Amino acid sequence: MKPFAHYMGYILLPAILIGCSKDDDQAPGNPGGSNPVAINLVEDFSHLENAEAVEITLNLEIPAFRTGQVTIRIAADDGLQFHTVPAAINGFLTLQIAEEAETVAFTLVPQDDDLIGGMKHVDFTISSASEGFAIGERGSVSVEIIDDELQGKPRSYQSSGGGWKSSKTYLYRPDGQIDRVEWETETPGLRRGTDTFYYEDGKISRINYHDGRDEYFYWDNGRLATSEVIDQGVRKSYDVYAYDEAGNIGGKQQFDLQGSGEYTLSHVFVNLFFTDGNLYRQLTYIPVDTPEEYELISTRTYENYLDKPNMFPVVEVVPTVQAQHNLPGSYRVEENGADLQYVFSYEYDTEGRAVRRTTQGEETTYSYY
Repeated sequence: MKPFAHYMGYILLPAILIGCSKDDDQAPGNPGGSNPVAINLVEDFSHLENAEAVEITLNLEIPAFRTGQVTIRIAADDGLQFHTVPAAINGFLTLQIAEEAETVAFTLVPQDDDLIGGMKHVDFTISSASEGFAIGERGSVSVEIIDDELQGKPRSYQSSGGGWKSSKTYLYRPDGQIDRVEWETETPGLRRGTDTFYYEDGKISRINYHDGRDEYFYWDNGRLATSEVIDQGVRKSYDVYAYDEAGNIGGKQQFDLQGSGEYTLSHVFVNLFFTDGNLYRQLTYIPVDTPEEYELISTRTYENYLDKPNMFPVVEVVPTVQAQHNLPGSYRVEENGADLQYVFSYEYDTEGRAVRRTTQGEETTYSYY
């Protein structure tokens, strides 16, 4: 038998003469084969800003059959302070791979501070690998850095009932005060907007509702004295506030701009509180025949408060001024000829915070940072 076989002008060589087999050629990571060793990052995870540094591991599909290196690209949200070990250069981190290594790792070190910066993310993505190695199926990891000053603060709530839905999401300033409230309603038409808050000496001074419409708040010796709504440069209304003996905002008078250019009293609001500072009743009056006569048009009553903190300012006398320190157990509304009574049931998380409130025909869910 001849060592070479000839067929149609081609020379066929036995497999043994070229020193490989079909099985050997497909073996991953075989130094004599063609398949490089795949490198994978871990799954996405969260890490506290004030926690110790965390090691992030890259896993090799099989032990490395040679030395090499892998380069990681880093992308982070604005304002996030951190560093890595080894240090990154111009947003890239290069790691050396030792022969027979099964993993490669680096350390993420978040910088703790005393400010609220929000939940931020840093993404690590394998951008390249040296000869003999390849980017695996899990080539990136996103790490959420949990702001410890923000952790646990109210984030959003959503209420819904028959044919309607409303929600609010709270965003915070570095000092912990509300920065913006993003709201949305469906009744059934969809409306959404953002209310932006401004402060002076730690107290609310202005809320911007949309372009050209603002509400201004004026304080005197630590107490809110008046507020006004300016729409496209026109003073549409103003309020005058009064306090009760316990220092609560006991009521206000609202004056609206008339076509004549004058301001007339349109509503009188009275707030009654329990001795623990929780809102008991809100009464709304309108003037009738004479300035001394008023007609009661709305009564809203909150009772049976629970020994649970109320994290959300759902009911407000003045924005940012808490009127319900605890969760109300019941609510009664008497207006427009209706007299409706609601009894609330709550569900709580492991921290004792309300995550769900239900009553007849209505549900409210709460979330936290």
